[in-house]
Amino acid sequence: MKNILFILTDQQRMDDAGCYGHPLVRTPCFDKLAAQGVRFTHAMTPSPVCTPARGCLQTGLIPLNHGQIFNPEFKQNGGAGHIPDDKPFFARILREKGYRCGHVGKWHVGSDLDPNPNHPFKVGYDDDTSYFWGYGFPHTHENYLAYLNELGVDGWKIDDPIMSNGRPVAGIQRGPKEAAIPYFLAKEALGKLDQYAESEDPFFLSINFWGPHAPYFLPEEIYNSYQDVAFEPCPSFFNSLEGKPYILQQLSRMWGIDKMTPEILSRLMGLYAAYTTAIDDACSRLVDRLKELGKLEDTLIVFTSDHGSYVGSHRGWDKGIGMYDCLTRIPLIVSNPTLEPGICDTFVSLEDLPATFLDLAGEDAEARGMDGRSLLPLVDKKSEGEYPEREYYISAHPGHMVTFQQRMVRSRHHKYIFNFGAPEEFYDLDKDPLELNNCATEDAYQPEIERMRQALREWVEIYPDCSSKRLFARI
Repeated sequence: MKNILFILTDQQRMDDAGCYGHPLVRTPCFDKLAAQGVRFTHAMTPSPVCTPARGCLQTGLIPLNHGQIFNPEFKQNGGAGHIPDDKPFFARILREKGYRCGHVGKWHVGSDLDPNPNHPFKVGYDDDTSYFWGYGFPHTHENYLAYLNELGVDGWKIDDPIMSNGRPVAGIQRGPKEAAIPYFLAKEALGKLDQYAESEDPFFLSINFWGPHAPYFLPEEIYNSYQDVAFEPCPSFFNSLEGKPYILQQLSRMWGIDKMTPEILSRLMGLYAAYTTAIDDACSRLVDRLKELGKLEDTLIVFTSDHGSYVGSHRGWDKGIGMYDCLTRIPLIVSNPTLEPGICDTFVSLEDLPATFLDLAGEDAEARGMDGRSLLPLVDKKSEGEYPEREYYISAHPGHMVTFQQRMVRSRHHKYIFNFGAPEEFYDLDKDPLELNNCATEDAYQPEIERMRQALREWVEIYPDCSSKRLFARI
């Protein structure tokens, strides 16, 4: 294997795919990739927000080290406007190794208002692909409008929008199924695959979707594809949020979830599933093209998401405040027909993926200054090296839209969350996998809570977590 196809969705929960056990969501392409590779069950995002996570995916550094801890739309809350030029962008390193690198779709790494923005073509990628700055929803982009025109569709128009507290959360996009943005991105990526196939040079190509992040704007054929399927809201939708930070109640009111009926949420969950299936179908076209080009066995396919989503869990919407598994635990599949299929429950993280890409090219991520470690030893028995096991996965989250600092320590059995200005949280994941009951004050759990606190104290001494060091020294 020498080539890499990287598939990145936006805000997709780990449990919303057939290969992860969802009984209703149809994802035949992802399921097949899982059957021909390794499916990770404890893949984590280092921050459940787009820009911090995507910065990790470009540099192999955790957000505290690459500097972007907030989305650029809220950069007044803290963090850098761009990632410094001396950080180890993996695409630049692959270029040094003779790779051609293409980025298609959402970018959202920094702000275009910054004096030194991290445009893809500045950090190692080709300059002839359709990328979109910031959140960058492409409905006004000239390439997408030209694509719609080819389909006979007169621009981007939405009918029958579903609103929640004045915000659109779904609507029917005019046009045929192919007008959906996932198919536009697939067309762009197929063009790059055809271009790369003309040469024997190795390539890295990433396709970056906006979905299944809401709002769910989809053509009618996709929009109605799950209309007769009944989705049951997560039991935490009915939870009172007792024992959790009060700000979660505020966010529930802001999004209008506090007034949403289970019937409306069920319909929105169906649209989330429809969006996921459309992305899966678009990806199947890329996998088929690799096979047609005779490149499939030479290409490592990696599928993941930047972070998860509430979709009603804990009476929440979108993402934001919270370090619950629906936000922090993500799908991750590493696939190739030559790999031995399997399931891996080792704690891994998004910053490990650039290290994996470099390892495939014969480069050492640690020597390049990355925090992440290659996953190849976990997926390919012929690979040299080891992946370090860890008892605890630790991450920092400063909030979204508003500042609300949180730190999480997670083991396979327990989770400890330190909230700045709110009570601690502790969950027994074996007994309470939905994280409904905060056990932080129960005597029986105090020894494990203290062990997790100590792990956190040690972690903040290693990383530049300046806002935490003094505080954790006193807990």
